[in-house]
Amino acid sequence: MKTDVIKITSFYPLQNLLRVTQEFYEERAVVKVKSLTYEREFEIDYMTLGEISDKYHVNENQIGFGFSLLAIITFILIFFYNNIHENLILLRITQMLYAGGVVIFALGFIKGWQINLSDKKGNILTSIKQTNKNAGLISQALELITNKNGEVREITAADPFPDQPHVFEHVEYDMGDFSKTINRFYEDRLITFYQTLLKEVVYTVPYSQLSGKVFRGKVSAIPWFSYFCNFLYVGIIIIGLDLVFNIGIGINIFTFYKVGLIVFFIFFLLRYVKHEIVGFYDHDENIVFASIVNGKNKVDLERIIHFIGMKTASQTPG
Repeated sequence: MKTDVIKITSFYPLQNLLRVTQEFYEERAVVKVKSLTYEREFEIDYMTLGEISDKYHVNENQIGFGFSLLAIITFILIFFYNNIHENLILLRITQMLYAGGVVIFALGFIKGWQINLSDKKGNILTSIKQTNKNAGLISQALELITNKNGEVREITAADPFPDQPHVFEHVEYDMGDFSKTINRFYEDRLITFYQTLLKEVVYTVPYSQLSGKVFRGKVSAIPWFSYFCNFLYVGIIIIGLDLVFNIGIGINIFTFYKVGLIVFFIFFLLRYVKHEIVGFYDHDENIVFASIVNGKNKVDLERIIHFIGMKTASQTPG
C-alpha cells in the first residue's frame, strides 16, 4: 500500500513540555522525543512489532501536578496564614491558585486512550495519546503496520477477549486499589485484563515467551506506600480548603501530623505481611505472570501451572 508519511504528534505539557512525534513510513516508523530535559530519535521496523494494544487511563501526570500545586499552597498557608489573610489581594491570588489546582487535579481523572506499540517480548517501544483530532491518523498508521506485518497482534481494553473458548480463567480482586484482574488462558497465549478506578489495560503473553520455569515464594504484596500517599492526598486537600477558604472544618495541623505518623507506621508494618506467590518466568528471567495463592484458588493455580508446563515442555531446561 502506497501512502505518504503519516505524522502524529502528542504533547504532554506537564511532563517537562514533552513532545512525541511518530512518523510512519512504508517500512518503518521514526519516533522523535523532545522535552526540556531529554531528546532522542529512533526507528521502529514494523517487522519487529509483536503487539498493538491500548490503555484507557487517567492523566497521572496532571493529577500529580495538580496535587503538587495544592500541597505547596497548603504548606505556604501553614507558615504564612496571617500574612496572607491580612492582605486581600494576596488572599484572592492564593484562592484563585488553589481553585485552579483543584480543577487541574480533578480534570486529571478524566480517562483517555493511549495506543501502545510493543515488540515481540512485550516491551512498549512507543505510545500515542489518542484524541478526537488524531484518531483518523492513528487508524491509518495501524492499518499500514498490519499490512506490512501480518503477524502483529491487535488487542483492545474495550473488547479484551476473543470469541474463542478459553481453557482456564483466573480472576483476582484487590480491595487495596479496587482492582479486578481477569486472566484467561487459551491454547496458545494468556490474555490479562486489569481494571481499576483509574485505568483499564490489556496485554497478552504467548506461551512461546515463557521459559517453563515457575516462581514459588512468599513476598510482600501490599502497596503500603500507596495507601499512605492516598491518606496524604485526602488530608492535605481538606486542610488546604480550610486554610484558603475558611470553611470551618477545623482540622488541627499538629493533630493531623501526629495521626499521619501513626498511619505511616501502621502502613509501613504492612510491608512485612507476606503472601504466597506463584508465577511464570520468560526467557529473560522476568516474571510475566504472578498470582497470590490462597485456599480458594490453590487447586486451580496448580492446574494452570501444569497446563503451562505442558505448553512449554520443549523449552524447559533439563
